[in-house]
Amino acid sequence: KKLNEAENILKNINSPRSLFWRGKLKTKQGLDSQASQLYTQIHQLYPSSPLAAEGLYNAARLYQINDQTQQAIETYDILIRSYPRNKYAEDGAWNLGWIYYRKGQYREAHGTFSAFTDSESSFNASNAKYWKARTLEKQGKRDEAHVQYRELAGSTTPTYHTYLAQIKSGYTPTFTNINPESIILNPQANSRKDKAQMLIGLGMPEEAQLEIVAMEDEANTKEEFVIVSLLYSQVDDYNQSIKVAQGLGLPQANRLSYPKGFQEFVGPYAKKYGVDELLVYSIIREESRFQKEVVSPADAVGLMQLIPPTARAVASQIGINGFSTAMLTIPKINIEMGIFYFKQVLDQFNGDVELALASYNAGPHRAADWKVRFYGLEKDEFIEEVPFKETRNYIRRILRSYGAYKAIYGDTAQAAPVKPEGSETKYPTN
Repeated sequence: KKLNEAENILKNINSPRSLFWRGKLKTKQGLDSQASQLYTQIHQLYPSSPLAAEGLYNAARLYQINDQTQQAIETYDILIRSYPRNKYAEDGAWNLGWIYYRKGQYREAHGTFSAFTDSESSFNASNAKYWKARTLEKQGKRDEAHVQYRELAGSTTPTYHTYLAQIKSGYTPTFTNINPESIILNPQANSRKDKAQMLIGLGMPEEAQLEIVAMEDEANTKEEFVIVSLLYSQVDDYNQSIKVAQGLGLPQANRLSYPKGFQEFVGPYAKKYGVDELLVYSIIREESRFQKEVVSPADAVGLMQLIPPTARAVASQIGINGFSTAMLTIPKINIEMGIFYFKQVLDQFNGDVELALASYNAGPHRAADWKVRFYGLEKDEFIEEVPFKETRNYIRRILRSYGAYKAIYGDTAQAAPVKPEGSETKYPTN
């Protein structure tokens, strides 16, 4: 009733914003076709409106979701031609390329993806480069595709698509690692560092943190920020350490950007339960940024973001008596529970990491449903089709970090046991 009342009010207002919000209302009511028409009218009636490009994008996306492929193609084409420099044009180009790819029109997909390989967005650029190479592979141009995979795999900026390219090319780069302690500081910064490390050695991390914050405020060079990041890691504040280190672009910052936080627990439990240690660090990094007391809006707690009902069930399975939610803020307990649970999920999906990550984020029932729904897709294609944007991006972030950890630390971590032949999850062709 309230939606109808709002619609009646907006009908009497002639403006692009009115059309935009009427489109949103129709979407909420499940009237996607009417919503698309309203969104398109913004471009038709108010082509210079800042909402025109977004309206076309929303209309095309609704057509795409509802399998009205031709309308989607035509609307994306209008968007790209009419507003080529708008941010929605690039997103629209990706979606258009994906429609062509899924229809088997690989030449058209190749042309569309090629248009934004030089995007200012590192994600969009690597996304376009990877799927451009995939279209070449699909056309049987394997040598040309391999060259492009190899080039993308060698990027010094870790992304989800560089990880995929590493798998395709068989090449994992080795990131240069230089001990941050080798950095020479000016006398004032060096004094701060020495005082902080003395306090850490005396078991006074809170006092040490005050010195670290002061040093961060005074830092002027990238090298000084590396030392600030190092000091944060030494008081187990990996979240702040990562914030400071990432983006510095120095080899001394690589391990600080992707730390092996709480290694004393992760290593043994990863080995005990047969889970890749580097994958566990990747999960913790993206789930909690190594913050042991963080609580999500969904009430997931701690390093591996376990919800209390799941943790309670796991506690009984591994023999933890008197479980309470407060225990999830204890790193040793949270990490063992998280690894044990993730191993269960891995086993449920026959060791398929992508499905296991989907399950860890969205729940096992949804992951099982998507496995059936997208039967026949290869793993990279499956991830693009995951309906939940949050879960899709979650899987991408974990795999991006996993690729970075492998490039920084090598394949020296304890990995899961090799699966018996024939046990791999299959994605056969329909």
